[in-house]
Amino acid sequence: MTNAACKTYCTSLGFAYSGTEYSSECYCGNTLPTVASSSCNMACSASGSTEICGGPNALSVSTNSAIVASNAVAASWFNQGCYSDNYPSRVLASTSTTSSTLTIEKCITFCNGAGYILAGLENGYECYCASTVQSDGSTYGVAGQSGCTFTCSGNSAQACGGNNVLNLWSKNSGAPSVAAAAAPVPASANGYTYVACYSDQTSAGRTLAVNKSTIASVEACITACSTASFKFAGVENRNECWCDNVLRSSTTLPAKNCLLPCTGTPSESCGGINAIGIYQGTASSSVRIPTTAGGKTYLDSYIDSASARLLSIQQNLASNNVGDCNRACSNGGYQYAGVEYGSQCFCGSSLPGSPMGGQTPNMLCTGNSSQFCGGNNILQVYSGSPAPTVLTAPVTNSQCVADNTNNVRTLSTFIGASSSMTPAACKTSCVGFVYYGVEYGSECWCGNSFPSSTVVSTQCTMPCSGDGAQVCGGSYALNMYNS
Repeated sequence: MTNAACKTYCTSLGFAYSGTEYSSECYCGNTLPTVASSSCNMACSASGSTEICGGPNALSVSTNSAIVASNAVAASWFNQGCYSDNYPSRVLASTSTTSSTLTIEKCITFCNGAGYILAGLENGYECYCASTVQSDGSTYGVAGQSGCTFTCSGNSAQACGGNNVLNLWSKNSGAPSVAAAAAPVPASANGYTYVACYSDQTSAGRTLAVNKSTIASVEACITACSTASFKFAGVENRNECWCDNVLRSSTTLPAKNCLLPCTGTPSESCGGINAIGIYQGTASSSVRIPTTAGGKTYLDSYIDSASARLLSIQQNLASNNVGDCNRACSNGGYQYAGVEYGSQCFCGSSLPGSPMGGQTPNMLCTGNSSQFCGGNNILQVYSGSPAPTVLTAPVTNSQCVADNTNNVRTLSTFIGASSSMTPAACKTSCVGFVYYGVEYGSECWCGNSFPSSTVVSTQCTMPCSGDGAQVCGGSYALNMYNS
């Protein structure tokens, strides 16, 4: 035992004072002993210690000034009694924290430091803050309740609320102010109107599937969804924004479940916890599922799995869209093509078994925001007989061919990319090779042969980085020359 070890222990429990006694004993408290003693004459029990750790019936007392100050703040606050709470519609909704050593003093200090005049304790370890009480007048925010009997996790002598009841403290002596519930955004916001409060994150998945990250207001979310051509916009948990063209849940909730104030605009409601406020646009979405593209026709969208792919051959496309994926699969000799997760392209010669169709794509193609490219484990499948033109040697003039088919390069040696690339510059770099080729506007490739499965492409459309009047291939399309 040392005085420092005892102080650390008492501080962890939220006590302002610690005292050592009889060399090896440690005591904690929030009131300072008033009777001095001259009997502190016993060395601390820690090996080699020369400091004094009390004596017989005498304490060597240490003070934690920060906790003393915290207790002084808490001592000036007023208990307002037990209030009903109703998750997720919190009585004190501005900020919160939890602690395994929570005390009334700790909660008040936390809320006071954050600039709020109300502090509430619940379930023994939860602390909530605000400057006004949220109340619907019946199910939550109502004073005079019973049940605030849970002991605080950091002080069993104190009460820290209960299950859906809050022990409320106020910086002022009068009854706390009750805030009016936040109202939904006006119906005229960007042509979208409020529909209802829906349950979200259920076992069936998200109500709206496309996440638009964090937002500060309802208007900001509607703008994000409208810009991406989505029919529905939804706000949740103060600052989350979700979009989609279909509602994937039919479970509505009471309006009070979607009344958490927006993080950036507290005068508006931004849904609730696992509750999403849905807005619907008046215009139909321009995002679509192409019925035909790249020589193939849309079949259906199926449930897929990373552990058991419906189509097993993945194409690495730099910028995914339905047409490019379909062409890449046809060039590889595959009848079926499928896009998934916005950025993925898969090919195959058959669809196994009886996959579960009827799914709704919800993720935009990374290479074309006006198209859907499947979703998370949703494969958007197209079919069409592959009829690529196979390239045969010798190549005498410039020929546009598909590259990286089945992840195999047409020419094997990559020279590099250059901001001054032209076919002539690439030819100079490929001296000694039979073939050279330019791709993606700035890349140069060399080789002495090409795969027998190489097929002709129509995707060589990118201007050369060194001369915009010349063409230097395309995305996985190579302008190939014979040296």
